Amino acid sequence: EDESERAVSVAIVQGNIDSGSRWRSELYGANLDLYLRLTLDTFEKDSPEIVFWPEAAMTFFVDEEPLYRKSLGRVLRRGGVELVAGAPRNEKSPDGPLYYNTIFLFSEDGEIRGRYDKQYPVPFTEYFPLPVGSLRRRFGRERELTAGGPARPLATRAGPAGVVTCNEGMLPEVVSRRVDE
Repeated sequence: EDESERAVSVAIVQGNIDSGSRWRSELYGANLDLYLRLTLDTFEKDSPEIVFWPEAAMTFFVDEEPLYRKSLGRVLRRGGVELVAGAPRNEKSPDGPLYYNTIFLFSEDGEIRGRYDKQYPVPFTEYFPLPVGSLRRRFGRERELTAGGPARPLATRAGPAGVVTCNEGMLPEVVSRRVDE
């Protein structure tokens, strides 16, 4: 059988987390635990090769949290699966930190194998498009997300995955470009 035509089983995990508590730092571990338990539940029902979590499943900087990634690895190893999941990411710049809405690809050991930074943030939700200072203060720098640059598809077990996030799925030209890359 040609490897490019092989079917790959996937599981989609969606936790029911109150949006008001999602970004509270004291609940990061509890929210992650919910997704890990739901992922373990899928292993009892199916044998997926890739598990997908939503865009904001993790609301902490997972690339800066080795203990959380270790927990991910323990669960992913049990199922022998890759994980595609969303979390914020930041990087330093001369003007201060830049924040991204990122989709990560994790190996079954919990290591980051790839990422996609959302290229089209939602105005007034992920960034503030108007230069009105009095309104901008309430929005807050740490909540303002930066648009990601061009990115290659994620190299998953199913083959290259041209991931899009949230509102990007409603933009046919963006989806076409992600698949063609």
